Amino acid sequence: MRFIQDQSLERQIIAAKEAGIEDECIFIEKASGKDFKRP
Repeated sequence: MRFIQDQSLERQIIAAKEAGIEDECIFIEKASGKDFKRP
């Protein structure tokens, strides 16, 4: 399951759990702003 970037992390976790995903199957990755390529 993939979530859009503008949702809060907490809301994404709640949605995943409501979809039946177990806690041990939820992985969180965060990218810092320094890693984004900008024009």
